[in-house]
Amino acid sequence: MHRVERHGIRAKVRHVLGALGLTLFVSTSAEAAPILNIDEFTWDSATGVASVSGSFDLDSYTGDRWRLTYLEIQVGVIVYSTSLAPYPEFTSTPFAYAFDDVAITPAALTVGNAYQVGITMQRYFDFMSGWDSGTTFRNSTVVTAVPEPNTALLVGFGLAALALRRSHTPSASA
Repeated sequence: MHRVERHGIRAKVRHVLGALGLTLFVSTSAEAAPILNIDEFTWDSATGVASVSGSFDLDSYTGDRWRLTYLEIQVGVIVYSTSLAPYPEFTSTPFAYAFDDVAITPAALTVGNAYQVGITMQRYFDFMSGWDSGTTFRNSTVVTAVPEPNTALLVGFGLAALALRRSHTPSASA
C-alpha cells in the first residue's frame, strides 16, 4: 500500500509540473532523442579554422517553437562556439536542419583525435512568452586535416599553363 501511495504522489507531482510546463519527470516516450550527425569535421592547421558539416534531426520535443542558436566544439573543458544567427526557427516537429562548412576557430586540434561537437537548441513556450536557456546536443567526432593540394595536380596545372603561354606567344619572323 505504501508503494501505491508513492506512485500516486509521483503522478500528482508530474501532473502539476506538466501543467506548469516543466519537464523534470518526462517519460522516454514523450520526447524522441534528437540526432546530431556530423558528416565532415576538418581543421586547417595553417589558419586554425575548423569546418563542420552535418545535420540535426528532431522527431518530437516539448515546446511550441524551436530554434538552433550555436554550433560548438569542446576541446578539453573549453567550449568554442559560433552563432547560427539568423537563428533557424521551426514551428512544428519533425524537422531537419542541414549545415555546411560552419567555421569555428578553436585552440589547436590534433588530427585523428575525437572531439565533442554540439548544437544548441532553444524552446519557446507560449505560456512563458519566451525562450528557454537552451539544451546542447553533442556527438563525438574525429577531426581530419584539410586536404592539401596534390603535388602531381599542381605540377599538371603548371605544365598546362606553360603550354598555354607558349601557344599565345607571338613568334619572331626574320
